[in-house]
Amino acid sequence: MGDKLTAGKESLMTFTIKDAKIKNPITNLQPYLGAVGHVVILSADAEQHLHVHRSFCHSSAVNIKP
Repeated sequence: MGDKLTAGKESLMTFTIKDAKIKNPITNLQPYLGAVGHVVILSADAEQHLHVHRSFCHSSAVNIKP
């Protein structure tokens, strides 16, 4: 992954969740606390954080806007 996150710019992050034993993608995730996916990003000093949810415009995308 050669791309870097840049403050003030939108980034697209794609995740593939796989079964630890058989390595197949998990395709039957259920909502947790009202959202299909959660991402938490911390600054290096853990002073700032961002909590975002999966975007519904792409099947596996999370839109992050500072």
